Amino acid sequence: MGGPGVPLGLSRAASPVVVTKLAPDALPEDHVPRSRLVRSLDATRPLTVVVAAPGSGKTVLLTEWAAGLGPISRWLSLDDDDND
Repeated sequence: MGGPGVPLGLSRAASPVVVTKLAPDALPEDHVPRSRLVRSLDATRPLTVVVAAPGSGKTVLLTEWAAGLGPISRWLSLDDDDND
């Protein structure tokens, strides 16, 4: 299954997700490492939900965490248009 541009385990017909939503953006050059929070996230699995105010750094924190996990991490960005 899968194929070019389709995540492993999904058929092309079952995957209407834009590929750019499947990987986080690069960490900003001026990001402040959050080692304590990353260690806390390391203790939570298989599903992690982070809730905080807009602009508090959730995406940067999760991007930093995912970078440390390497290929075992999965990423899916959602926005208002995905609420159907």
